[in-house]
Amino acid sequence: MSLALLTSLVILGTALFAWFYHREISSKRATLEFLTKAEVGNPKRVEAKQAFGELTDGWLRPLDRERASDKNPMLVLYLNHCELVAVAIHKKALHAEMYKLCHGATYVQTW
Repeated sequence: MSLALLTSLVILGTALFAWFYHREISSKRATLEFLTKAEVGNPKRVEAKQAFGELTDGWLRPLDRERASDKNPMLVLYLNHCELVAVAIHKKALHAEMYKLCHGATYVQTW
């Protein structure tokens, strides 16, 4: 094997490693930023999550549609948020393991 071929293989390997490593770091950083801005600092989302928990009897039963009619905008907000998280994790824009660690028991795998 010539020295030029070996050198180019090493450079290619290093570039691929850096690309994959940078992608993981970027998804972890995006997850942290998303958690701090969209979840922790958003009182409406917290209120919507609590309303959803009440309407599902502590997350144990399906949504009670009769009681949900008066809280519809909050429920739509919460369900849209859950859908956004699911799609972002599925597309690897958010880091699934880090999201699980930050949410403990409230993590729901929806994709």
